Amino acid sequence: MSKFTSMVQITKFLGNVTNYEKDLPIYTNRKYNLAAMLRLMKKLGNPHIKFKSIHVAGSTGKGSVCHILDGIYASNGYKTGRYISPHLKNILERICINNVSISEYKFIRSFNEIYPNILLIKPTFFEIITDLDFYIFCKEKVDIAIIETGLGGRLDCTNIIKPEVSLISKIELEHRKILGSTVEQIATEKAGIIKCMTPVVALKSNLKALSVIKKTSLKKKAPLYIIQEQKSKFDLQTFSTAFNIQINLQQLQLSHPGPSVTIPTAVSLSCKVIELLFNDFPVDILKIQRVIKEIRIPGRLQILKKNPYIIVDSAHTSQSIKFLYKSLERLDCSKIITVCTFLKDKEVFKMLRSISAHSEFVILTKLNVPRQYPIEKISKYYPNFLVTNTPKKAIKLAICKATRKSAIVITGSSYLAGHVLNS
Repeated sequence: MSKFTSMVQITKFLGNVTNYEKDLPIYTNRKYNLAAMLRLMKKLGNPHIKFKSIHVAGSTGKGSVCHILDGIYASNGYKTGRYISPHLKNILERICINNVSISEYKFIRSFNEIYPNILLIKPTFFEIITDLDFYIFCKEKVDIAIIETGLGGRLDCTNIIKPEVSLISKIELEHRKILGSTVEQIATEKAGIIKCMTPVVALKSNLKALSVIKKTSLKKKAPLYIIQEQKSKFDLQTFSTAFNIQINLQQLQLSHPGPSVTIPTAVSLSCKVIELLFNDFPVDILKIQRVIKEIRIPGRLQILKKNPYIIVDSAHTSQSIKFLYKSLERLDCSKIITVCTFLKDKEVFKMLRSISAHSEFVILTKLNVPRQYPIEKISKYYPNFLVTNTPKKAIKLAICKATRKSAIVITGSSYLAGHVLNS
């Protein structure tokens, strides 16, 4: 059996397997189930149950939580694993050891080792990468792994692990054709990661969603810890956001670079997890302050340039778009120019209402992805929006219309964020 010798060869192979990230099918037990993952794991000796983990689900904020937990535990000397999706620049980003992307060498070597099982079971793209992730974390003997769900939770192929804690961040309407048309239905899918008698940390953001989480936790006898959204204060002079967190009955004054209004809530959720696992994974509280002060999360209010600001944010739900502009209000901008594109399974027009209300100019652009929402349909309702064929042209147009005190915001899709950061 021939072996792969480069990432180019592996990428070409993965391009020919079933990939639901590119085109989401109808949500059925036949299409979405854990059977293939369990078969893959059994062939490899069940690596998914041989390391301790934290399982993270939610509509928004879960990626930030994963980065924060990884940063805090790694800074305290633990060997950490982090699994997130989708990637922005490179597939290697999905699998991290000690807060650093896996090397090409380790990725290729591990891929070759699981390749015979891939040929035998014929899993999807996400099943392959998740399988590879669990295999690598087991081989690397990580102390703790932070695992982010890909879609939903109940039938997500990460949902075979036995976590120390389950965490559910903000829930809102998303993937409605896949996960359900109501918040309660979507919350039911997300709450599918809750395990019997395993602690659950959940954000109090939507009372209907929280009611579902409470019922599921009660049914599974899982202790539930509810976290409020965190308030914060931005200082333009220091360009940092200050907020207070309580952990182990100790008040911490924290500061995070940039104007984000959502990072403090992600930190609050993360600190509750740290508190729950403190006996097994003690941390230096002062190192939490240092990590939060230094952490940068790619594609989350990422400032590429100032005068004018050029900001990339992967917001792709109506609430995350609202929080994006709430964060931007903290900056001293004369006007906002938004470059955006969207995927079909999102609440496009809800996002556009916020974008339109906060932007002097809106520039729609195209991406070469099958799930892109047709910008021609948007133009029918918003004929004043500008349209370009490529993100590069859109950004050039935005710069032409900007002054030194403007903010150019690139948002609406993690795929657009990734494309721009790669460019």
